[in-house]
Amino acid sequence: EMCIRDRLVTGWGCPTLTADVLAHAPRLRAVLHAAGSVKALVSDALWARGIVVSSAADANAGPVADFTLAAIVLAAKQALPTAA
Repeated sequence: EMCIRDRLVTGWGCPTLTADVLAHAPRLRAVLHAAGSVKALVSDALWARGIVVSSAADANAGPVADFTLAAIVLAAKQALPTAA
């Protein structure tokens, strides 16, 4: 059974979890990434230790699409130059 000391919650801008970083977290068993892609976060050392990684990419996809559409509509209406 995992406890809170076994988990790491990360987000955008988190450095890569290299072997040197992981050496400071010997109990780490799970990384909970509260953002999208984990590509820049993970390393071979992380996988070698069998650490579980989760991502919020699916949860973020809808709001990101909504914001993108809103930004396109605002740009088409020249809302930012008008507001300035």
